[in-house]
Amino acid sequence: MVNPPAAAVVEEDDSVFCRFCWDGTNLIQNPLLSVCKCSGGVGFVHYTCLKYWLKTKMTEQRSFTSWTIYWRTFGCEICH
Repeated sequence: MVNPPAAAVVEEDDSVFCRFCWDGTNLIQNPLLSVCKCSGGVGFVHYTCLKYWLKTKMTEQRSFTSWTIYWRTFGCEICH
């Protein structure tokens, strides 16, 4: 049995756009994804925009002997 994908890929639609970059382009290399429970225009994000958003949630602390990476919560600010 094949597991379903964690995020749904959106079909072509003129009313759908990325909540971060506001672009509606939906390419195979950079698909629009529905990654939370939000609906309408704010419910979609490009794959590359999602990667950038996750990186902004990351904090690094380096010392002579260790490297620690912390992430703030990954929850959607709108639907939680």
